[in-house]
Amino acid sequence: MQGLHRPPRSDSATALAIGPAALGQLAPIFNLIQACSADGSFNRIYLRPRFQAGLGLQLFGLVLFGRIRLPDGRWSRAHLHVAERAGSFAGFIIVRDLLPGGRHCEIYLLAVPAQARRQGTGQRLLQCALAQRDSGTEVDAQCLPRARQMKQLLHRAGFAMRQPVDPVDFASGTRTFTRRLP
Repeated sequence: MQGLHRPPRSDSATALAIGPAALGQLAPIFNLIQACSADGSFNRIYLRPRFQAGLGLQLFGLVLFGRIRLPDGRWSRAHLHVAERAGSFAGFIIVRDLLPGGRHCEIYLLAVPAQARRQGTGQRLLQCALAQRDSGTEVDAQCLPRARQMKQLLHRAGFAMRQPVDPVDFASGTRTFTRRLP
């Protein structure tokens, strides 16, 4: 599913299509990140005007170049996929490589709007992202305390919580979940 020209994958039973994001889909992704930041599921830093501008640039970079810029200025290969149900935006997932070659990656962001929840959309987005990775790939995901639904999704998908090694993460309640793909 790497590339902008492939048609989205469709699951006819649920009318859910998942494919690479297009420029025209960035507004609902941006708005959902803002909503998730406001409710505490994502980092609230995305609500600050300076970081909102950076977020917009990040999303453009993901669609156009398949890369995301990290806070320390380094660039990382990443993929942004969108779910649509009956032509309407139903969620997204961003997966970024932590090591060159993709043998260690991170679920950077995954979100489904409230009206599209409880329909298996998050599970299908996660399955799609994992299916694109090689056997033996280590996949991580960090969750803030209020991201209860994400933690449940990861648990059901076979992820285990790793003990916090960073005192800041421990104090903030951020937890890392990990899974090695079979």
